[in-house]
Amino acid sequence: FNTAGKVTISGSYFAPPKNLVVTIGGTQCTLPSVSSDGTSIICSFSADVTVGDFRDPLPVTVVIDTIFTDTKSVFYYNRPNPTITAATSIKYDVPGLVTITGTYFASTNLIVKIGGGPCTGPVVNSDTELVCTFQSNVVVSDFKDSLVVSVSVDSVSGSAAVFKYIRPNPIISSATSLVYKTPGQVTISGTYFASDNLIVTIGGGACSSPIVNSGGNQLTCQFQADVVVLDFETTILAVFVSVDSFSSTNSVFSYTRPNPVIISSTSTVYGVPGTVTITGTYFDDDDLIVKIGNVECTSAVVSQTKDSITCSYPSNEPVDSYFKNPLSVYVSVKSIYTSSQPVFYYIRPLPVITECSPTIYATPSQVTITGNYFASDDVYVEIGGQECTAPISSANIITCGFSSDVPVDRAFSQKLSVFVSVDKDFNSTKSAFTYSRPIPVITSSTSTLFSVPGIISITGTYFDTKDLIVKIGGSSCVSANVNPDGTLLTCTYASDIHVVNYDLPLQVFVNVATNSDYAAVFYYTKPTPTILSASSTIYGQAGQVTVLGDQFVNDDLSIEIGGVNCTSPNIVTPQKLVCDFASTASYTRFADPLDVSVSIKSLYTATEPAFYYIRPSPIINACSSLYFNVPGQVTITGAYLASTNLAVTIGSEPCTNPIGSQDETTLTCLFEADALFKDYKTPLDVTVSVASKSTTSSLFYYIRPNPVIISATPTKYGVPGKVTIKGSVFSSEQLLVSIGGSTCAQPLASQDGTMITCDFASDVPDNREALPVSVSIESKYKSTKSVFLYVSPDKTCPIGVGNQVCSGHGTCNQQQFTCNCQQGWESSDCSIPNKGGVIPDPNINPNDTSSTIITPSGAIFDIG
Repeated sequence: FNTAGKVTISGSYFAPPKNLVVTIGGTQCTLPSVSSDGTSIICSFSADVTVGDFRDPLPVTVVIDTIFTDTKSVFYYNRPNPTITAATSIKYDVPGLVTITGTYFASTNLIVKIGGGPCTGPVVNSDTELVCTFQSNVVVSDFKDSLVVSVSVDSVSGSAAVFKYIRPNPIISSATSLVYKTPGQVTISGTYFASDNLIVTIGGGACSSPIVNSGGNQLTCQFQADVVVLDFETTILAVFVSVDSFSSTNSVFSYTRPNPVIISSTSTVYGVPGTVTITGTYFDDDDLIVKIGNVECTSAVVSQTKDSITCSYPSNEPVDSYFKNPLSVYVSVKSIYTSSQPVFYYIRPLPVITECSPTIYATPSQVTITGNYFASDDVYVEIGGQECTAPISSANIITCGFSSDVPVDRAFSQKLSVFVSVDKDFNSTKSAFTYSRPIPVITSSTSTLFSVPGIISITGTYFDTKDLIVKIGGSSCVSANVNPDGTLLTCTYASDIHVVNYDLPLQVFVNVATNSDYAAVFYYTKPTPTILSASSTIYGQAGQVTVLGDQFVNDDLSIEIGGVNCTSPNIVTPQKLVCDFASTASYTRFADPLDVSVSIKSLYTATEPAFYYIRPSPIINACSSLYFNVPGQVTITGAYLASTNLAVTIGSEPCTNPIGSQDETTLTCLFEADALFKDYKTPLDVTVSVASKSTTSSLFYYIRPNPVIISATPTKYGVPGKVTIKGSVFSSEQLLVSIGGSTCAQPLASQDGTMITCDFASDVPDNREALPVSVSIESKYKSTKSVFLYVSPDKTCPIGVGNQVCSGHGTCNQQQFTCNCQQGWESSDCSIPNKGGVIPDPNINPNDTSSTIITPSGAIFDIG
């Protein structure tokens, strides 16, 4: 609407633009043009024909040659975007009606928003005005800022920032406190605070330089805290806040009670209870607590003018030893309002003398006086009327230099008076000083050789025989005597205190009466070590060696055996040491000793051929073989195979004439090869003994020979039977037997290896010659010999009674051609009944070599 443009009209029978007239809503649509097929017209329309409702169409009329015409309401305006020119205001957070003015308003699908929030129930008064209800809850950062008003009609919308809130009055909720008459910053909390023309007062007094936070809910300002109030507890001052003439007042500010102010305090003597008066301001009896230092000052009373307090103080809080530093006075009112000031000073007490350290008579020394209340920069001390110079004091100690020349009785038991003056005005005297008997002083000592008792001479001063005790290294030096001037004493010393280093002295202790002195002045005479013997180890096996001798000292001690270090040496006694030896030093013969060297500090050394290796047991690695029962030389290899007392056995049988090689790695001996053995796979024990050290290893194997075949039992051709092969060196291990090339099955060798039995099919043709018998063991040991013969084919078992084979009382063994008699029958042809009689022992004929046997059947046989 109101925007001229091209209009396209669709239809039919449109003629060229000659005499063509087109109107829309009665207004001509100019410059019409017709499509070539006469179905559309394009013309220019001013779009200024008004309508009551943009949803209503305008009539379109087409006239051709003034005669042919058609009219139809088909033209609709595109609805224009509504325009917004103004909006009325309401207070923030107070819902109300908002009137919005503009153009093109309509009720059709009307939506109104302010600041993005809905303005509900919109009513269009005219196309230029509408009203709606707004909740006023859209937050703004500044009430001077405009919110965007948007109006949408039939999804066609327009917007403009034209709505402003009416600023609300500020709301005051709380305020922080200040101490009365203590200027400071006050923080006021609430809402709707802003910096615009901001004015803040508290109790009518200005709170200057107000600053508002970004959220508008807090402001700070500077308050002099000088508005007078009558009561800090109950009076609350009004806080006034004005923003752009929008103001609010709320009584939320109260003062914090001021802390009491302490100005001065009276004094008491330290350790003497007394009354103290404290002056100041803001004192009060309400829950009053007074402390001096950390100790309560009791029975406190506040003056009517509130400017002084009196209280009772026990005067027992410690201070610096000089009594120059004040104690803090603490005042608390209501347990909240407190103050503390260092204003209390003690009055110094008189010094107290407890005791005095002694000095040695005639020996100027420093004296220490203990007691209390000594600390001062101005101290004076006398002992026995003689000044003790350069005194230095602390709280309970004074040190000063005393000449120690004030005479006393010979027993040194008289006490001298000690006088102490502090700050010239505080003085005390006490008899507290006594001399100490001079202690003996040790200067030097003569020496002895360790473990050799001798007389020692000790020089020094103040020696005396009264309760005399002398010790060297903690061991008593007895029979002590002192020369007349007390500068030399002699005593007998056992020299029995062991030292690890002869460069380190032993302490000499001398005690006279109750006085004693120590001095490390005694040295042993440095020894020269000697070696007597050394224990042995097995060659190649690490072990501990014990060396015996004398004057062994653990002072940079080094032990070598055969040039190899013997580590971790340890002195057991001066005559015995032990060390760890790797037993790797080379040797020529076990019978020859190795040198043992002992070195102390690389200066004091001894070397002796004292170490012998223990011969190790021989080691057997391998052994050569022989044929069983074929004597020969056996060679055994290994280590430590020496000829010394050499003995060798193989399978418990001696191997004679053993000879060991020079390098002890090989020996040879003669063996009869007659030791019995289980089988060729099981080795015999080889035992080698050298110098009573023996070793046994299972290493000797016999050489297995080929089997030896002697004979074979016969069978009858064509009649399978068991064959027994006799010979030697038979074994069942992988045993194969054949006769005439035919396998003799299930061969089994006897335990003594002299016989084989097997099952022969008797299927090799009989050519009246001995057949070869072949024996194979483990496929390696083989032998063949023609010893098998068939028996005569016409041979039969014995014919007995009734011309029957085996007399009809037995069966014929077709292989052996013998009778196997039935029970109750006997003899070769089973013809004799067995009546159960006992066959008597053979009767040996006298003077004859024959024997007579009578069978149960009565048959008589002469044998021989």
